[in-house]
Amino acid sequence: MNDIQIATLLPGAELFSDSNINQTWKAHVRTATNTVVVFAKIIDPREICVEAFCAILGRELGIPIPKPYLILADDTTLDIIPPGKNALMFGSEDAAYPSFRRYADCRQSYEKLQNFKASLDVGVFDEWIANHDRNVGNILYDGGDDFLFIDHGLALPESLPADQPALDNNILRALFSIKTELDKFRDLRTASQMIAPMYRALNLEGVMSSAQATMYVPDAVIAQILAFLTDRLLSIETLIRSRLRISQSDMFQ
Repeated sequence: MNDIQIATLLPGAELFSDSNINQTWKAHVRTATNTVVVFAKIIDPREICVEAFCAILGRELGIPIPKPYLILADDTTLDIIPPGKNALMFGSEDAAYPSFRRYADCRQSYEKLQNFKASLDVGVFDEWIANHDRNVGNILYDGGDDFLFIDHGLALPESLPADQPALDNNILRALFSIKTELDKFRDLRTASQMIAPMYRALNLEGVMSSAQATMYVPDAVIAQILAFLTDRLLSIETLIRSRLRISQSDMFQ
């Protein structure tokens, strides 16, 4: 597991709009070894930590998430930064896929997403990190058979008890809870026997270290995030069962 790369914003960043919540720029950044194109945004330090941590965590689990970056910017490279000031941005490498939004009215595209090899993994991952904000704007689609998943800044909410469901889980609700009862049991078994054990085997402290979070958030923020995920693992099967709309009594019929 490699540390998140730190890059420097280069001049010429252009505002990018796709109904995104945060102001986002498409920009070139320079790392220690090369220059890459990213989508970058200025968000508060905790949200940067959540974005970086979740991107590294998801990628470690095999979820297709673009490579994350911590980006240094100042008033010479971004005009909204006051003179003499600088800012830390979060960036994702440009995957050259448009958002799923442009395919939102196509039934075949939803079927492709439902059948995508990682969709159940993404739905279970979103439940673990309590990401209620998975939507057509933060799923990227190549128009064929490939998807990428971005934007985890609203995950890991501070006020949510670890054993409680998040506000929503669009992947599990819209794509998996509508399946037949037999298929839902199969998905629950996959989540319980194959996906959740991978979570328990992870070194969460190591993932957080890779996000280099100690550089920009207090230790208390880091401790809260790690405790939330560790505690939430105790309830993950119950939470998934609820999302799939399988009652406890159904398990014994």
